Amino acid sequence: MRRRLMGLEKEYGLYGVNPKKMAETVDKILSQMRTGLEHLAIEAVRYRTIYWSINGAKLYNDTQGDHLEYATPECESFKDIVACDKAGEKILIRLVNSYNQKEKRKILILKNNISYYRSNETDGIVSGETSWGDHECYLLEAFENICSESRFIDNILPHLVTEIIYTGAGHIESLGDSYCYVLSSRAGFITKKTGESATADRPFIMRRYGQDTHADYNKWLRYQVVSNEANMLEVPTFLKFLTTHLCFRLVEEGWQLPIDLALDAPSQLKKLNRDIYLEDSLELLNGQTKKAIDIERVYLEAAKTLDLTDEERKGLELWEWVLDLLSCDLKLDGNLKKLFGVLDRTTKWYWLKKRMEKRNWPLSHPEILGMNLKYHILSDSPKESLWCLLNLKDKEEPFIYRVVSEEEIERALTEPPQTRAKIRSDFIKLACHYSPERFKVINSDIWSEAVLEVKGENKQIKIDFGNDDPLNPSRESFENFKRMILENTPGH
Repeated sequence: MRRRLMGLEKEYGLYGVNPKKMAETVDKILSQMRTGLEHLAIEAVRYRTIYWSINGAKLYNDTQGDHLEYATPECESFKDIVACDKAGEKILIRLVNSYNQKEKRKILILKNNISYYRSNETDGIVSGETSWGDHECYLLEAFENICSESRFIDNILPHLVTEIIYTGAGHIESLGDSYCYVLSSRAGFITKKTGESATADRPFIMRRYGQDTHADYNKWLRYQVVSNEANMLEVPTFLKFLTTHLCFRLVEEGWQLPIDLALDAPSQLKKLNRDIYLEDSLELLNGQTKKAIDIERVYLEAAKTLDLTDEERKGLELWEWVLDLLSCDLKLDGNLKKLFGVLDRTTKWYWLKKRMEKRNWPLSHPEILGMNLKYHILSDSPKESLWCLLNLKDKEEPFIYRVVSEEEIERALTEPPQTRAKIRSDFIKLACHYSPERFKVINSDIWSEAVLEVKGENKQIKIDFGNDDPLNPSRESFENFKRMILENTPGH
């Protein structure tokens, strides 16, 4: 089996900030990494605020300068991805709480993919103008001898369309004078199969080249899936990585997608997005039709033929279980409730639906529109965050399907996965203790290396975090640097 690394880049929104002061606010929030938190971090010296955390993750003011972004460390395990994602939530909640306390303000953080604005007419949360990123990153061993890149993309594209039936976070979409509930807030922004930009004409998947590969690009390929959105529940995050990984494996091992599944991906994604009960069929290029669940089952059955690891096998069983639940008549409350606490889009819809029925409210009611947003707010207060309220109810009577334990999430706050993220973590710990007196970090914005200036010796050192072998948790260049620092430090 060919090896790969995975990671998640997630953009967060801030609610309650003057747009003109957004970049300043983001920088101030990130500055709390230096004070008031138990998580050690170093600041990368570059044109925007960037911090590396000791769990190997990266927090920064994104390129556009108007939102926070958290990138998990590189992972091999799907459970590690979930744990690191949830650890990121905890870090960002603490950062924002620290900022609010210091600045005497009230800013909320959103784990969502739509930039909302507040309407004076309805005093509710209405249509979005911007879609933020939730980028799944895959670092694959080069496969040029296995298949062409176009065949690789075409074989997984139907899966990238249909996976929103379980990865979608649910959304109330504005239609001008009316509203409708859809599977995903992100789907309407996807316009083409592939591309090199995630900010305009967004594609399903992007290939990263050169330095953006963050590894030796003669040995490794880096892809980003950008058609999905941020999730609150753990199952969708786990499944989006597991299923796409298995699709990659299928193609790498010679599997060929049946020709009758080829479709116009952007248009069929938008059609599927409105089909919240999964009753309709998608139109294939050969003139036939097929339901989204049936397309997913094609990949599922093919994946069963692979030589699976224990985690892949258990994940495949979870995938099949979810598809079986989605195959039931979701218009029936009993069937929909079975997915409450499993998938975001069904959990949110069940909650909204019950509230509307109880109050006799339409989907356009300001409180319903507000709940659509509050589901994604990260906060310790159930009055501010529907997500917080759901977790409190889960403690009373468990209903949320957990992929990782609270202990695993807490561990992910400070311990990196056993990939090159461990080298970066060890370096950050060393830098936090000795950087002011022994060396200066010139540039640590690159995932695969750090450049240092050794004080008093007029020389620079480059530390390799695993450019040619990103799965290796140790590196001779770092061990040599570590010995040099400790040997020249009193008391060591």
